[in-house]
Amino acid sequence: MGIIIPLWLLCGIVAAIIGAQKGEGCVAFIVGILLGPFGVLLALLSPGNQKSCPYCRKMIHEDATICPYCQKQQVGREKVSKTRTEEGTQEGSFLRTWSRIRKSVIRFSLFILLGSVILFVITWLINLTK
Repeated sequence: MGIIIPLWLLCGIVAAIIGAQKGEGCVAFIVGILLGPFGVLLALLSPGNQKSCPYCRKMIHEDATICPYCQKQQVGREKVSKTRTEEGTQEGSFLRTWSRIRKSVIRFSLFILLGSVILFVITWLINLTK
């Protein structure tokens, strides 16, 4: 029992390191702490806030307008106009931030639900063998 707590803490740290590379370090840490090795696996499989460039297929930030690897303009992204008002820029930024927060909350909720089911099954199996 004494090794489980350090193991879960280590899983949280590893998941946070993986998540930080994908732009979701804090969420990945919490998932790693709650789910242990499963949280690390989920952090590995999560795409984070990245998407695949349609030209070179490398992972880039979802808000990127130009791929940093192949320097191609991203499809579906409008070029930022220099005549854009400050008010419009703030509104667009708020909507992108809100969308990102909403996606993170949904992912986190699903991870918590999955972790609860896994812990329930493990507890049930342990009690079944007693």
